[in-house]
Amino acid sequence: GRHGTVYAAADLKEGREALVKAVLPMLFGERGTVDEFLADAKRLEALDHPNAARLYGAGRLPNGGAYVAVEFLKGATLREELAGGALEVDRAVAIAAALAGALDAAHRIGVLHGDVKPENVFLEPAGEGETPKLADFEAARWIYGPGGSSMTATGSLVIRLPHYTSPEQTRGERGDERSDLYSLGCVLHEMLTGHPPFEAPTPMAVFVKHVTERPEPPSRIRAGIPVEVDRVVVRALEKDPASRFESAGEMAEALRCLCLPVTAPSPGARTARLTAPPSAPEPQRKIPPPPAPLPMRMTIVDAGDESNVSRRIDGLVRDLGESGMRIETGTIMTGQLNVIRDHTTAFKNRLEIEIDLPTGTVRVTGFAAWYKPAPDGVNWNVGVYIRDMPAGDRARYNAYLTEIARGSDRNRERE
Repeated sequence: GRHGTVYAAADLKEGREALVKAVLPMLFGERGTVDEFLADAKRLEALDHPNAARLYGAGRLPNGGAYVAVEFLKGATLREELAGGALEVDRAVAIAAALAGALDAAHRIGVLHGDVKPENVFLEPAGEGETPKLADFEAARWIYGPGGSSMTATGSLVIRLPHYTSPEQTRGERGDERSDLYSLGCVLHEMLTGHPPFEAPTPMAVFVKHVTERPEPPSRIRAGIPVEVDRVVVRALEKDPASRFESAGEMAEALRCLCLPVTAPSPGARTARLTAPPSAPEPQRKIPPPPAPLPMRMTIVDAGDESNVSRRIDGLVRDLGESGMRIETGTIMTGQLNVIRDHTTAFKNRLEIEIDLPTGTVRVTGFAAWYKPAPDGVNWNVGVYIRDMPAGDRARYNAYLTEIARGSDRNRERE
């Protein structure tokens, strides 16, 4: 295709089949470099979820391009399945719940998909049911620009299928996790009704509808769809990202709550098991901010600086979670802005952090998933993905999360 070549391969070391995607060097121009592509691939190697296609490894090619080795999926795509029309409601909900779980796992390590559509969903046979798999996490950032466009080798503009692009991406803005949720809402709408929420004769007309028109609730198009399912779809398709689900995990939980008991399918019925995959992670607790910001010391471990002295930064932990945290650090006046921007993003360097809890200091190893200016306009907020913690420190850390969650509950009861 216009972006590269895909090969079927055998992984001789692991004894498994794989796909090797060779990406053309022209894609590593002004939108990025091979180094950034490989850093993204390294992050994706950590994505281990039953509903996300695995990435096994990546490397450079002699022609200036790069390659990735990914899981070989043999099931039908959701696009092929939709050729027969809308799915049974319970099956559509189950597939969407599985995909939301995969997105949640990816978002927790700082990975956006950016191109959720039926062509990227595979339905792998699994006993009497199926396992939905979301593929192509590694592709969208390097193929599509704002608004879902890219340039071919001849310089002609190619517009991808516009039916799953969020309003903010349509306007040329940079999407975030909630853009993935909008795209998933479009896919769920299509599974329920047989059609995406917005259709028009031209791609540009579809883009305009994403920005200006309200979607029709699925139950108004097809009888028998519960109002609770309507609510999930409509919320995912809100124009304002702030009005959508706060996270893919929240959307996954809302969909799982709609799952019906498993029943034996009738012959030829287009149904699937409604329960979430047994290995899918449980939704994480919502943890309120600590009563007071927690002092912390962060070292950015840089292979080019053996002492790491220049990479030590003090700051405050503003929010805590089981798999991540938000820290505030790095002022312009202290010259630490460039340190954070240049050395923590894209998982380029490991972070070693000491956090002073009321019960003692805990040590955390992780990576930066994102950074952005703090509300005060001086400091910087950095989102940290927790990769590891000594067992004793993890126990003390979890106990502190439980304590502040209980304290919040007690305060609400008094109110």
